[in-house]
Amino acid sequence: MNLKKSQVTAFVIFGIILIVLVSGFIFLESHIFNFNLKKIGNEIEPIHLIIEDCVSEIAERAVLHVGKKGGYYEEIPEPSFEGRFPYYFYDGKNYIPDKEEIEHELSLYMNERLPDCVDFSDFSDLDIDRGKVYSNVLIKDESVIFDIEYPVSITKEGEKTYFLRDFKTDVPVRLGKIYNAIRIFTFDQVKHGNDTCNVCLNAITRGDYFRVNVYNINENATLFTFIDNNSSLQERFIFNFVNKYNQTLTR
Repeated sequence: MNLKKSQVTAFVIFGIILIVLVSGFIFLESHIFNFNLKKIGNEIEPIHLIIEDCVSEIAERAVLHVGKKGGYYEEIPEPSFEGRFPYYFYDGKNYIPDKEEIEHELSLYMNERLPDCVDFSDFSDLDIDRGKVYSNVLIKDESVIFDIEYPVSITKEGEKTYFLRDFKTDVPVRLGKIYNAIRIFTFDQVKHGNDTCNVCLNAITRGDYFRVNVYNINENATLFTFIDNNSSLQERFIFNFVNKYNQTLTR
């Protein structure tokens, strides 16, 4: 019996010692980590801000660029007007891109342009590695939302490695409302052929503070420019597309 009691006592003492050692290690590790985080935090915060600033800048550029090209980033598919503007109505058919396609074009702009914007040359004392940019774009009525994964690891020699990855920005432009108005107009155009007029445009955009400029660029091609008068971007937001008619659009 005494032997069993001695064994139990020894196990209890060993357990207490083990708990104390583990707790002490966790406490020490936690304090060391927090010290390093506080020490390096001041150095990685500027990196975080640089990326955030570039994310906002590139997102705004993407929206402005894609709007000017009728929903496309680089090459405009046929039918197009001299490769400059897409036809949305051509030979009686509707060629307006889906909203998801425009979102994809915006994400391509972000994925390709963000790395060129981010400049870490002022941080030569840090080892900075970055991965590929992946972005998801959502066009809302009042804004365009960019969710971005841009993995960046920051290491200072002899210290811990820290990671940045997720970034988000909203561009305050009513692309969703403009797209919906253009979609209604284009489907109405297909239904009525050459009978559509500026009065129809006014009815679609009434109350949304859009302005629509109409230019007859030749006897069969009419350029439409939708303008968001409420956007607060570095330049006014415009969205261009062309329709082909067998006669000049009624004014």
